[in-house]
Amino acid sequence: MNRLSMNHGMAVSCPLKDALQTISGTLHPAFDQLIGAGVSARLCITCSLTVRDFLAELGFRSRTVSVGFMIWASERGVDLHSIGIGMAGILAAQGAAVTNYRHDGWDGHMVTLVSDSQGTVLVDPTLMQARRPAWPDLPAMIATDALPPAARPRYLDHPVLATTDDRDDARGYAVRMMWIANPRNKAWRGSPAALMPERREVLSRMLQVHAELGRTSSP
Repeated sequence: MNRLSMNHGMAVSCPLKDALQTISGTLHPAFDQLIGAGVSARLCITCSLTVRDFLAELGFRSRTVSVGFMIWASERGVDLHSIGIGMAGILAAQGAAVTNYRHDGWDGHMVTLVSDSQGTVLVDPTLMQARRPAWPDLPAMIATDALPPAARPRYLDHPVLATTDDRDDARGYAVRMMWIANPRNKAWRGSPAALMPERREVLSRMLQVHAELGRTSSP
């Protein structure tokens, strides 16, 4: 499933909720028809830029952000697994060890930040690429509250944009995710993923679906 999960307790306006529902049902299916099934799940640059443009067309203040992403799982206090995306350069800059690094493109990850009357929301449209057996229920996409700038702690000398914690107390199982800002990582600019022409067609399709469903088109 390519659906977007809205984090529990997240405060969003009705127009933004409508926009997120359109993203959930349209973004990846539209790309699937143009570039092949499942390909867009790995294209964080392409998808985040498309989400940014869609939200901007609806009148929201939206922007993309380069980030490092980390996810951990534990059960009864024992670490099960952890991975990072876009973390190699951040770790190396702090003198930390980089293990099991898979160099398969840009050392980064991209998300979209969108603001409305209720605050700022982080949208990660390609979370599905981080799915592993240790967290089989990870959603394909997620929208979660971003921390206010004054309340953002630092991790490896980078501001933390958002965190999520999911727990199953009966099992003693927990999964934590964290997105940390890395705005100096601009190597994505001018890349094929950023310039992919199919973005325009997907954006047009998303706006069409949004209008056809009669969803609110302004914040």
